[in-house]
Amino acid sequence: MGVNLCIVTLDHEDHPDWDEFINGGHKQFAREIFHTLPKKEHWRHPDPRYDDTVYYRPTDFAAWREALKGFVNEDLFMKMVDILESDDRYWLYISQ
Repeated sequence: MGVNLCIVTLDHEDHPDWDEFINGGHKQFAREIFHTLPKKEHWRHPDPRYDDTVYYRPTDFAAWREALKGFVNEDLFMKMVDILESDDRYWLYISQ
């Protein structure tokens, strides 16, 4: 199963400079690194039985960058962190 990292607003509008279909380690990031990083969550619906969509934002951008050093396709993931840091309207959504 593929994993796509999407950078979207809470209205689920895609960031114009991010291509969620360039899959250079998205699954590895989601499986190996993502769960260890400091982040906040936003649930689309307060009751996940109705909609389990969760959006994430880093709470410590330096920690995210440090975790990504040497990771597969590092430049792509650093771009992701740059986008999230530069505009707080955007969140990370992991699509499976």
